[in-house]
Amino acid sequence: MRDGQLARSTLTCYGAGSLIETSIYGFCGLYLLNFYTDVVQLDPRLVGYALFVCFAIDAVVDLPIGLISDATAHRIGRRRCLTPAACTGAVLFYLLLSPPAVSHAQQFVYLAVVSSLLFVSLSIYGIPYIALSWELSHDYQQRNRIAAYRRFFEMIGEILATMTIPVLMQAAASGDASEAEQESRFYPAAALLIGGISVIAAGCAHFGTQEPLRTARVAQVRFREVARAAFRNRPFVIVLATFTIVALADRVATALLLYLMEHLHGVPKDESASLFLAFFAGSLVSPPLWLIVTNRAGKKRAYAISIVAWGVAFGLFAAGAWSSIPLHVVAACMGVGSSGVFAIPEAIFPDAIEWDEHRTGLRKEASYASIARFTWQLATAAGFALVGELLAFIGYRGDEATGPDVLLGLRFVYVAVPAVLLVAALLVFRRYPLNADEHARLVSELDARRARESGSRKESGN
Repeated sequence: MRDGQLARSTLTCYGAGSLIETSIYGFCGLYLLNFYTDVVQLDPRLVGYALFVCFAIDAVVDLPIGLISDATAHRIGRRRCLTPAACTGAVLFYLLLSPPAVSHAQQFVYLAVVSSLLFVSLSIYGIPYIALSWELSHDYQQRNRIAAYRRFFEMIGEILATMTIPVLMQAAASGDASEAEQESRFYPAAALLIGGISVIAAGCAHFGTQEPLRTARVAQVRFREVARAAFRNRPFVIVLATFTIVALADRVATALLLYLMEHLHGVPKDESASLFLAFFAGSLVSPPLWLIVTNRAGKKRAYAISIVAWGVAFGLFAAGAWSSIPLHVVAACMGVGSSGVFAIPEAIFPDAIEWDEHRTGLRKEASYASIARFTWQLATAAGFALVGELLAFIGYRGDEATGPDVLLGLRFVYVAVPAVLLVAALLVFRRYPLNADEHARLVSELDARRARESGSRKESGN
């Protein structure tokens, strides 16, 4: 399993495990800000601050989770023994979308507390899950397959997260138009559906994969030492910085997507199903394309191409009030770009970890995963706080009509902020040093070292 061809069943079961994080994070990234500003009618700044608090707390908690996972010696495995956290996350997701009818100050506290507990639960599940993907195979091309399978299921999770509300609202509208207007009724139902499917998928990942035999000494070090080693790992630092900047751009664009969809293109939530389907059509057909591009052009060039494609497609969405057919084409292109910028880094990160093992002799997948999630969570926290402030600055209020000045502000923020961030990401990623030949050399030397260590252990045992 370690270096050979991974079975499709293993890849499928592992990929299914991404559903819980992808669906809940995807739902919250798209709907949560809009739900609390337009349905709960909480001040955008309060929503942004609450989400900043929850992601900042989660970022801090992520760090020890990785260390604990790397140092765990449980009979089930150091990666799979935290799977029950998925069930806790499903319950908290339902509570997050069922806020009590209390004052705005109390709703702010409720949002901050419940969302913090939810995302911490997802991290307890997700960090070991990510680490498992990085140690399923040491093969350069096999990691592209792992990333492609995982991205496929991530897209299923995104479809589930995105389509549930429009489908529920459309179904209700066919029988009772007045009931469809009460959006708050549909969010708890969506949480039950998404949470139930996600827990089943997490179970598939738990029982359908086996952790590989450890091929290096397990890290038994403090976070300070891990962080110092990680930030001496030049390939890891560069790809981490690039991915974090791109994630911040995506957070800003995704958080504003529903606002532009409704106020620029005139597509409310209950009529958005076809537009989201176009987005996911682009996402679903593109993984083989990105796999071909990655194998032929190399991971570095392919990732740069995907960043440019993402920026162009998302920029076109706010360029004007498109008619139906062009708007759906743009949505499909947005799906293609999104698929690339999130799938390709999953195949790049493990190469950087090999670089560290080559230097230190230790494998610290979960520790590195926790550092990656730490920066991603901080970027997400900053993104929500920034969007909340910008919505308030341009004068957006969920209980008032959107005027032309507010709409112009929405369009400017949607285009300008991600554009600046993507240019910065490309400038950073230009310095990424690893290619296929360099990685092959590292793996060859690591395999030789492991063989020597295995032979030494056998001789000592005899």
